[in-house]
Amino acid sequence: MKKLINIVSLMILLSLILSLSPLQVLAQSEIACESDVVVQADDWLSKIAEKVYGDVTAYQAIADATNAKAAADNSYATIDNVNVIEPGWKLCIPATGEVEAMLQQSAAAQAASSDQELIVAIAQDIGALDIRKEGSAASFSLLRHIYEPLVWFDDGMQLYPLLAESWEQVDDTTMRFNLRQGVTFHNGNPFNAEAVKYSLDKVLDPNFPAWMNFALVDLVKEAKVIDEYTVDIVTVAPTPSLLWRLTLLDMVDPQYAETPEMDTRPNGTGPYKFVEFTPSQQFVMERNDDYWGDKSNFKRVTARIIPEAGTRLAALLAGEVQMINAVSPEMLAQINDSDTATVTTAPTARLVYVSIRNDRPPLDNPKMRQALNYAIDKQTIVDTILQDIAVVAKSPLPPSLRSARSDLAYPYDPEKAKQLLTEAGYAGEEIIFAVGAGRYPNDDQVGQAIAAYMQDVGINVKFEQGEWATFNTENRKGKESPFDAFFQGWSADALDPVLMLTFLFKSENTESRTSYANPAVDELISEAALTNDPAQLDSLLNEIQGIVWDDAPFIFMYIPKEVLGISSNLKGFSARPDEFFFFNDAYFAQ
Repeated sequence: MKKLINIVSLMILLSLILSLSPLQVLAQSEIACESDVVVQADDWLSKIAEKVYGDVTAYQAIADATNAKAAADNSYATIDNVNVIEPGWKLCIPATGEVEAMLQQSAAAQAASSDQELIVAIAQDIGALDIRKEGSAASFSLLRHIYEPLVWFDDGMQLYPLLAESWEQVDDTTMRFNLRQGVTFHNGNPFNAEAVKYSLDKVLDPNFPAWMNFALVDLVKEAKVIDEYTVDIVTVAPTPSLLWRLTLLDMVDPQYAETPEMDTRPNGTGPYKFVEFTPSQQFVMERNDDYWGDKSNFKRVTARIIPEAGTRLAALLAGEVQMINAVSPEMLAQINDSDTATVTTAPTARLVYVSIRNDRPPLDNPKMRQALNYAIDKQTIVDTILQDIAVVAKSPLPPSLRSARSDLAYPYDPEKAKQLLTEAGYAGEEIIFAVGAGRYPNDDQVGQAIAAYMQDVGINVKFEQGEWATFNTENRKGKESPFDAFFQGWSADALDPVLMLTFLFKSENTESRTSYANPAVDELISEAALTNDPAQLDSLLNEIQGIVWDDAPFIFMYIPKEVLGISSNLKGFSARPDEFFFFNDAYFAQ
């Protein structure tokens, strides 16, 4: 999403730095650090750039100067992704004059992209065009070029205003939002307070299938229109996480949203307009030249849907597409060894797991589900199939989230698994385990390995594999799903641990995956959502994780990295920890 600061400067900076040769810009002999900075726990590059230069868009200059110094002096950090820096890293701060020169000299590269098309390839089909009904990262990323929320995260995962210009806490349970004026939906209808109220009311409607309603339904009471561009959002109790949760709520046109076209032709306020969608083939959008904010660089973005990993890779290396997702370990070396492409990575807040139907015998027995966790050699799967793009899960929460525990484990122990199967009274009932291939790197191979480990301890498993979108739709039928176990994952929306636990383990939200229900967990999650006491929150999160781990509603598998392959000349773009990809600031270097 576009920042409300002068993001154009960032594109200018990126273009020069990354399009000129190292001898022109970043030769070690020419790099002079005006000063050094050691990264602190709450730092990110744009924050440091703003402090040093008064301009957040200068962060790439710091990254490139630091990398140039690191080539000859290992006391400096190597920054592979400008969105990811770690405490203790030593950074080089180049002189202000050098940065200003870079900004001035690179305008041509950005301007050259204005009439060009960006073509990307994604592994997953798009399940729904109504963004309120679609929750996968790839689909959501594309639709978020068309729709916008009130607030969003910048590349440093910090909140910034989008369709809301500002907000204030009126009282303990009321937050007032001042809306951006003069904004219209792509069909010309106005964005205003009535649109905010409608968008929120619809998500709170229990009869409407909004994927993100779990984030708001227990916390938000109502939206009140104050005037055309002012709206109050009232919560049931003081809610410290309201702004973060509102990042999931996209604004829709009240009139248009009640028509059948809402499901076939997206209509938002964002920097791109919908052109066409052909299922299992491609999704096309074009730049919105009437956009209220900074215009995007590419005239058109086309996302080709290519489930086959080898075909995606070949398209990237041939220059037919400029980005691919779901990059497998086998693809990394080929990309990095090529002259035309490179890899961008980021740690994620995603848990990959096998959901288990807790409401079906024999899986309704916790000992049966614990046996499944002990039966799988997850470390070997990570080491051999996923190599260095994942780590074994040691908690229901990814380690990047607040209060994530690291002391929980289901080590590979086939004898323990067999013992628990006996204690559970397992009598050889068939377990249908399915993988919708193409959603995650090497997910088909991981699924086959899981099935083999199940068979090794005496489980009668029937393994089914199909295309992701089709199988995921079947799995979402909940109690009517044909699958007893399904390979999938979930990322921490808004990087909020309470929100992740709410979605995955609170009984009102689990029917489509597991039907897991534990009243104690429900109560603890509700308490955690409303507490303002950090120590109490940590204690609650710790307790919830322990209970859920023992209940084993999932086979807890691993935490993946986000790995994307991109063309070497695609600048202004890198992997994000939230796994979304946005091309608003991207451009081709000259």
